[in-house]
Amino acid sequence: MSFLNEDVNLIRKKLQLCGLDIQSNSNFSISFKKLSKLYSELFFKSDYRDFPKFKLMENKIQFNEMIVIRDVQFISICEHHLLIIEGTSTVAYIPKKYIVGLSKISQIIHFFSKRPQLQEKMTKQISISLKNLLKTEDVAVFINAVHYCMKIRYAQDRSSDVITTELSGSFVSDDLLKDRFLRFCYSNR
Repeated sequence: MSFLNEDVNLIRKKLQLCGLDIQSNSNFSISFKKLSKLYSELFFKSDYRDFPKFKLMENKIQFNEMIVIRDVQFISICEHHLLIIEGTSTVAYIPKKYIVGLSKISQIIHFFSKRPQLQEKMTKQISISLKNLLKTEDVAVFINAVHYCMKIRYAQDRSSDVITTELSGSFVSDDLLKDRFLRFCYSNR
């Protein structure tokens, strides 16, 4: 509980430094506690001990084509501005020796989104994790997100989105495979 009180006091001081009259608005006292609780919920998964647990399955059928998990929705927080990043991630991999339950890939995406984050870093973290876990270099990650730090501050950027990709293995060396993956990412249903 002292953690919550420290957060409330820090937030109060920051708002006062911004010139806001928080003394005359009684709603601020409630908002401080709610904001502090929200941040502790949002950043709950930032400890690597909470990384999703799962078992790899041996690729007994020797499936060697691209597996794509499309449009996994996530919400994160920009580590520069502590404002919302809202987006989708599409991930593909070509299995070698192992495959994994498809929901586990979504869990990895959500694990990395539950912390103050840079989209570029999150893209790379997802890719590295999947390469290490699945024992394959053939991984592709595509993230398309709206950054509220842009949307709120600049009227002309209200509809802008940010796209990051991390391609490795065959997704770099095989242009046809790369094109197939990117078509999955950009196509509408």
